Amino acid sequence: MRSSHNLLSLAALAALQTLASTASAEDIVETGSLYRVWISGSASQATQFDIAFDNGLIATGTRVFAAGTPVAGQELVMQLSQTQTDLGNGHWTIDVTVKGQGDLFPVPNESGYLNLGTDELPLKLLHAVVVDSAVLVFTQSDGTVLEQSDFASETTQPWDGYFTKGNGWGFTDAGGHGIHQVSLTLGLSAVSSVPEPATAASLLAGLALLAGLADRRRRCARG
Repeated sequence: MRSSHNLLSLAALAALQTLASTASAEDIVETGSLYRVWISGSASQATQFDIAFDNGLIATGTRVFAAGTPVAGQELVMQLSQTQTDLGNGHWTIDVTVKGQGDLFPVPNESGYLNLGTDELPLKLLHAVVVDSAVLVFTQSDGTVLEQSDFASETTQPWDGYFTKGNGWGFTDAGGHGIHQVSLTLGLSAVSSVPEPATAASLLAGLALLAGLADRRRRCARG
């Protein structure tokens, strides 16, 4: 009976180690991996950031507006911020935000778009995931949300790190409304399911009960 008890104890220890490993924070995007952020107005042309993913990093770039528009040749300084958050149990969020020191889409009535991963530079993912939500928000300088929508249904599942392999997603009639911020928040879940806390707790309780029974049998046998 002693060998049986030892096996059960080892099983309980292995289960605890598994829970401990899943409880520690885990990145979903490889730190330092290069990816591309692309922002465009249908009339004011596109600008892109090629940037290494570094949690919390803020990068600066300049957008020069297209010829033939009312803002031709004008420059707009932009900042890009990026974060990834491990929510636990195989769930993460990724936030990418572009802020301008002026209107990101200055031509009246033009459409505005954002994309991640254009030209073969997607986010480099460390785990296979699906996209639960992909909320794109256009915000005016006073904090008013002009447009907001969830584009999760338009992404590839399991996710390949591209918001889209096309020319981005966005909104019509975004131009001339003083949009100073565009943000994309992605909610992700691991393809392989991770036991929920209640399930894991039940597993450990069952293992502890079996170990206790074996220990009682071992003590009785000795008596």
